[in-house]
Amino acid sequence: TTLAYHAFYGCTLITEVILPDSITFMEGHAFNGCSALEKITLSENLTNLSYSAFSGCSRITEIILPDSITSMDAYAFYGCTALERITLSQSLTAISDYAFSSARALTAVTVPASVRSIGQRAFTDCRVLESIVFNEGLESIGYEAFSNCSALTAVTLPNGLVSLGQSVFNGCSKLASV
Repeated sequence: TTLAYHAFYGCTLITEVILPDSITFMEGHAFNGCSALEKITLSENLTNLSYSAFSGCSRITEIILPDSITSMDAYAFYGCTALERITLSQSLTAISDYAFSSARALTAVTVPASVRSIGQRAFTDCRVLESIVFNEGLESIGYEAFSNCSALTAVTLPNGLVSLGQSVFNGCSKLASV
């Protein structure tokens, strides 16, 4: 079953979403702008997070992506300013452009070994992000992926990294060790 494009777009009174396991695919902007949304339970059979799926859901504090999710489109959690914790799917192959940009409460990220690329500005403006763990398997990090993550102090890049985009850590004023 597919959750349709704009299904709950701008529904500003929704506080909790529980997607049944019958949902396997989500189209764009499904919950974009649901500014009161605080809790999400995703289908264990969901395979994707669509373009701007939860953009602007400014009260979400935690996201757990089930291991069934293999793809995440751009802007999936853009502007989720209260987001503190994310658990990424162990099947995810890429973190797309602007995926968690402006998640200003996010403190730590562990990138699963399944992820091959991190898109441009994926974590830009995550100003309290202190810790990033990259696993072997990551091959590329895009333009400004972690720019303005001003609380970041140290980064260990994986051995297999092939491409490091321009200005990846621009504005990371506390970054002292790479």
